[in-house]
Amino acid sequence: INHRRDNNNNNSNNSNNTQYNKSHAAHGAHRHEPLPAMMFINKMDRDGADFRHAIDTVKRKLKGSHPVAVQLPLYRMENANSQGNDATTNDSSNSNSRNCLDPDIVAGTLSEPPPHGEFVGVLDIVHMRALVYPPNAEGLTMEEAVPTVVDLRKMANVTSENANASQVLNAALEARRELIAALANVDEDMEDLYLEAMMMEEEENEGSSHDNTTANGTIYQSCPILNTVSTSQIQSSLRRTTLSRSIMPTFCGAALRGLGVEPLLDAVAGYLPCPLDRLPPSLKLLGNSAAASSSSKSKKNPKSG
Repeated sequence: INHRRDNNNNNSNNSNNTQYNKSHAAHGAHRHEPLPAMMFINKMDRDGADFRHAIDTVKRKLKGSHPVAVQLPLYRMENANSQGNDATTNDSSNSNSRNCLDPDIVAGTLSEPPPHGEFVGVLDIVHMRALVYPPNAEGLTMEEAVPTVVDLRKMANVTSENANASQVLNAALEARRELIAALANVDEDMEDLYLEAMMMEEEENEGSSHDNTTANGTIYQSCPILNTVSTSQIQSSLRRTTLSRSIMPTFCGAALRGLGVEPLLDAVAGYLPCPLDRLPPSLKLLGNSAAASSSSKSKKNPKSG
């Protein structure tokens, strides 16, 4: 701010006050209509980053925000051998879609502290897929920085050969159940689907004495809650509850390195409102008086817009 003392000082102050009042009134007009929001937990590649702790802090300090995780962070364990990393890098260069994860990758959860490792990607709970980014993605070209996409549903048959892959799959399935339960608490359509799946699960548990969760290859198919509620139904429920501000979808990533940015932009387009979903604040605030005032001005001055 440049403080000038001259003859036009009073005029400039009046002009600045007028501009401030206009800006303040424009922002104040939106206060009656809180906007839907999403949360992106950034800098997950920093030491000490804790996705679980960040969500708990928001729940504690921002009452009514209702953050719900739709992603989990992925880490590459520090004790991984270099030969395995080189082999998987060569394999991922041939195709960006695979049916198995690297044996040294684990997922962070909402119930345990984060593992000690390098943040390498995100676990998409909605689409049940893992996005693993190449090393030093910030220095690569757009074509080279494309993440490797692993479909977790197709990965179920190979989990017995890889303990870490089984951990990633179990973490994704548990988080998906929690996401569906959280949506069922605030969305009637999802509540009906959830209760129906719960009844099916109780009937199957009564007719079966063994625990299906021990068979990693059939966890998804054996759980009615996971098998009944489709991805499109979860997406529709996420959009409804986000627009109604009942929940706040929560993502994670490292924006400076470009990790997790694309899924966040897709969620902005899929879950947040477009301009047609809300009226201009003045019309929303004044109602019929705004339309009456506009029509009276047009009658007095037909050339005015």
